[in-house]
Parts: sequence; C-alpha cells; structure tokens
Amino acid sequence: MQAEGRRWATPWRLAQAAVSLGLIGWMVSTVDKSMLAAAAVLDPVIFLLAALLFASAQIFGGLRLATLFPGEVTPRDAVVMTWAGYFLSNFLPGTIGGDVYKAVRLKSAGMTLPAAAGGLLLDRLLNTVVLVILAALTAAPVVLAMAGGIDPRLAAIAGLALAAIAAAGVHMARRQSRIGEIMTLAAGPFARLLASPGRLGTAVILSICNIGVAIIAQWIVARELGLGISLLEMAGISAVVTLLVMVPVSLNGLGLQEASFIVLLTQAGVAQESALLFSILVRMLIVVASIVGGLTFAFNRGLR
Repeated sequence: MQAEGRRWATPWRLAQAAVSLGLIGWMVSTVDKSMLAAAAVLDPVIFLLAALLFASAQIFGGLRLATLFPGEVTPRDAVVMTWAGYFLSNFLPGTIGGDVYKAVRLKSAGMTLPAAAGGLLLDRLLNTVVLVILAALTAAPVVLAMAGGIDPRLAAIAGLALAAIAAAGVHMARRQSRIGEIMTLAAGPFARLLASPGRLGTAVILSICNIGVAIIAQWIVARELGLGISLLEMAGISAVVTLLVMVPVSLNGLGLQEASFIVLLTQAGVAQESALLFSILVRMLIVVASIVGGLTFAFNRGLR
C-alpha cells in the first residue's frame, strides 16, 4: 500500500504544479497599469502593521497547541514551534511539513509519536471546525452578491475542489485501515479535551482569535485599497478561500488562493485589478509571517 502511495506521489505533485502555474499565468495576464496605480495608494506603514497583526495569528495557534498538551509543552515552546512550523509549511512542497516538524519536536520532548500526532490532528480539526462555522455565519453577503449569476471561473474552481475531494475520498476508501488509524490517533486527545470543558472553551476561543486576527489584517489591507468590503464580508470571503486552499489541488495553495480571492471579490463588486492586487498583498502577508517563523527557526537552536 505504501508503494502504491509513492507511485502516485510524483504525478500528483506534477498535477498540483500544473494547476498553480496555470492559475498564476492567468493572473499575470491580467496585470495592467491600473493595478500598479492602485498599489500606490497603500501606506507601507499600515501594510507593515497589518503584516505583523497577521503574523500574530501564530501566537494564538501556539497557545492553542499548548492547551491541547497541558504540562507536556510550555506556552512559549508551543508558540515558537508553531511559528517555525508555519515557515516550513509555506516553504516546503506540502502543507503538512509544519505538522511533521512539530510531531518530531514533541517526540524529542518525551511524548510518544502517536500521542503527538493525535494532538496535532485534533489541533487541525478544531481550527477547521471553527473556520467552517465562521464561513457558514459570515458568507451570506458573498452568496447574496452571487444571486445575479455565478461567475464561471468560480464554478471552475469549485469543480476542481470537488474533484479533488472526490479523488481523496476514493483514495481513503481504498485505505480503510488508514481511516481507522487516524480516528484512533485523535480519539485520546479528543476525549481528554472533552473531559475538561475549560480547556475546550479556551481552545475554541484561541482558534477564533487565530482566525480573527488574520481576517482583520486582510480587512485593513482591503480598506487601505478602497475595496469597499465590510469586515463581515471580508470574514466570509477569507473563510471560504481558506477552506478552498485546504483542498490539495495546487502547491501550498499557490495560485488557487489568489484566483479564489479574485473571483469572490469581483463577484462582490470589486474591480478585477484591485482584487488581483489584494490577492498579491495577502500572499505578501503570508510571506512576512513566514519570515518571522523562519527567523524563529534560525535563532532557536533547540528547534533544529
């Protein structure tokens, strides 16, 4: 079964690269002078503050991780580990690179690998559940904006995502033992979390803060660009885009994230050149946050 997985790994990576390159090519073809003129209105100081706010999301993510491993990892170590993991996730060809790194670090701290993997899986699941709820509560303005007709580009992105989900479902169905293994890993940490309502509430609040500060940072950039998007609309659009990027059809969401922002923002009435600029600036927010994580990784010897 492992040999079969390795056999499909290279073609899958090539397909992801093709999707990313195709979407990036489409975006590059839409760049014009009006987009460059729109960039001139952005205050670099405001953008830097927004980038730092965006990066601070990893602090809340790290504190949530410490909540899931009480007494086994200090809040400081969890935050530093999360920031370093964020850097690795964005610069390695796959979003799980940071989780693998954190699992190894937790194991070196004395935890068993199954316990570390189970806690990290629960960490991801908890954040995803909060994100799905947020999307359900805030995406209504986006849906109403689409009432006049669905953009075919959005339909194409949604179709691509559904196809990838279906392919993943078929693959997982053929590996039923893997599904059971994943559920077993998460069962222990989940049971312990349910047994402590205070810790569960804290973890949920930290997830909301983790997602919320990133959305506020994006909204600040959108406001500086004069996109005319409310905070509620930004929350809905950002949550939907984040969920789309979780579907592994591109390399670390490169291209897919930007294309999704462009399509959703134009559906909400934003000019395409402004939506393109915004999508590029959001990618820059991610790069700045990743650089912070890279510096954390470089200057903490215990992390390597």
